[in-house]
Amino acid sequence: MDGLPLQRDSVQGAALRAALMEAARECRPDDLLAAAERLAALECADPDAAAWEMSHFRLLVGDFRKGRELFESRLRLPDFIGQKSLLAAPRWDGRPIRGGTLLVHGEQGYGDTIMMLRYLKRAKALCGRLLVFVQPPLAPVAATCEGPDEVFDSIEGAPVKFDYQLPMMSLPYALGDFSDGAAPCPYLKAPGHVPNREKIDALMSGADGKKKCGLVWAGRPTHKRDAERSIPPKLLVPLADVEGAAWFALQRECPDQAPFPGAVPLGGLLGAFADTAHAISRLDLLVTVDTSAAHLAGAMGIPVALMVTCLPDWRWQLRRSDSPLYPTMTIFRQKEPGDWEDVCIAVTNFCAAHRYYK
Repeated sequence: MDGLPLQRDSVQGAALRAALMEAARECRPDDLLAAAERLAALECADPDAAAWEMSHFRLLVGDFRKGRELFESRLRLPDFIGQKSLLAAPRWDGRPIRGGTLLVHGEQGYGDTIMMLRYLKRAKALCGRLLVFVQPPLAPVAATCEGPDEVFDSIEGAPVKFDYQLPMMSLPYALGDFSDGAAPCPYLKAPGHVPNREKIDALMSGADGKKKCGLVWAGRPTHKRDAERSIPPKLLVPLADVEGAAWFALQRECPDQAPFPGAVPLGGLLGAFADTAHAISRLDLLVTVDTSAAHLAGAMGIPVALMVTCLPDWRWQLRRSDSPLYPTMTIFRQKEPGDWEDVCIAVTNFCAAHRYYK
C-alpha cells in the first residue's frame, strides 16, 4: 500500500502512465488528475482500491480536503498495513473526549509515522489520556514527541485499555486539517539512550572543524517504487569536492559502503532509530533520497537536501522547492524521468554555496 503509480501491463495503461508522467513533469494538475482517474478506473476493480490510488494524486496536487477523504479508503482494503485487530474498536472522530483514553496506532512505513507524530500534541489536547503505538524501532524516538502519555512498541498481550482508537495516518482527517500539514519544527529529538553513541561520536569527531554532512542514496528495497527513488551512489562523487564539508554515509543497507573516498561509513552503527537520530542530530546537512531519514531529519529541524523523482510521493507535491512539512528542507527534483545526474549536480552546487549552514 505504498501508493502511486499503478503498475499493470496494458497498452492503454502504459499510455496513461506516460500521460501521467508528462503532466507531472510539466506541472499540469488537471491533466494529471484526469489521467490518474482513467488509470485507476482501468486497473482497479475495487472502488476502494481506486479511491486509495486517487487519494495520492489528490494530495500530490494540493487538494487536501478531497485527498484526505479518499485516503480513508485504505482502511477498507484487505491489504491494509496496520493493526487490523484494533479497527473494530470505537473510532475517534476528532471530537473532545475529556477524561477518555485515545489509542493512536502506527501504520505503513517509518516515514509515515514520523510525519504523523506532528499531530499528537493536538490530539492530546482533545482527550484525557493519549496512548501511542509505533513500530518497535521508532519507539524511543517517538517518545521524545510532545503529547503522548505513553508510547508502546507492542500491543500484543499488553493490558492496554482505551475508549477510542485511530490509525495514525487518519489523524489529519479526524482533526479536520485539510492543509499541507505544516507544523512547528522540530518536534522530535534524539532520545537519551543511544546504543552506539560513543562509536558514532568517535567517527564523527574527525570532521576537523568542517561542516558535517550526511548521505543516504537508497531506500527500503521492499518499497514498490524503490527502483525509482534510489540512485547509484557514484552520482554523488562530485560532492567530494565541496570545500569545507566532511561526509558521512548513513546507509544502513550498505553499512560499509561510501560513495567516494573520504566519506565515513556509519551505517553499521545505525542499528536502531535512536542511533540514526543521534547521528543526524550532529549533522549540519543531510543529503538524501526519499526515505525515513529525510522525515527524521526534517522533524528534528536539521537542514535536508531532498532528491525526488519527476513524479514524487504525494507529500512532496509538485514543482515547489520547499516543504511545508519540514521548514529546513530544500527539494531537488528530476526535470526528466530517471535523470538523477542533473539533480546531483544541483545538490552539489547548493552545498558548494554553503547554503546548508545552520
